[in-house]
Amino acid sequence: ARRLILSDLSQFDWRNMKGDPLRRQSSPMRETELTEVVRSSKRVVAGAMQFQLGGEAKLLTQCHHESTGPPLKSFLFDVGDEDRYEKYAEETLKAIDAIIEVFPRLSLHDRVAVILPDELFVKELKPRLDAQLAKHKGRFELVPAIKAAEAVGEHKSGPEWLLFDDARQYDGLERLIVIAVGLDAAVADDASEAVEAVEARSRLYRAITRAHMMVL
Repeated sequence: ARRLILSDLSQFDWRNMKGDPLRRQSSPMRETELTEVVRSSKRVVAGAMQFQLGGEAKLLTQCHHESTGPPLKSFLFDVGDEDRYEKYAEETLKAIDAIIEVFPRLSLHDRVAVILPDELFVKELKPRLDAQLAKHKGRFELVPAIKAAEAVGEHKSGPEWLLFDDARQYDGLERLIVIAVGLDAAVADDASEAVEAVEARSRLYRAITRAHMMVL
């Protein structure tokens, strides 16, 4: 029998690794390193590299094609005494509006993935973002990743679907445009915050690499 193992160290928490699984097998294995990204633009590849493991070796990663793609766009803001999820909803709407401004005639149906850090964030942000999206008069509907995956290839009338789920639900999925919301974390010497930073690096890398063309 032959087995093919596809893995990316940057997509998970490396602290949980115990030894090298490739070298614990009873039979010899051939290791092949893949360095060309075929699904993402050059700017998405460059953006993901900032959160990629591998030291100097990661610099070998390159885009297979010549599509540069639009710049990655950041929305930086402070959260004060107000409802933090309300503030995130306002900023997420700004990101959606920025996409519409760049691609005014493009249907966003099933082409935009909003990626969040965990289930609690999804639960708290959804009603607030639904309220913000009302400004678009019924154009959009927030749907979980699994619902969109189950509907691949189906023609759908009605509101345009925006995928809306936590990062774990996007493993194996990709979309034209990704909006990464609240995936950052403080970087400090404190041990608990150091753990948060490791997890944030993995989430950010996974979120950025879900995108074909554009990341916000």
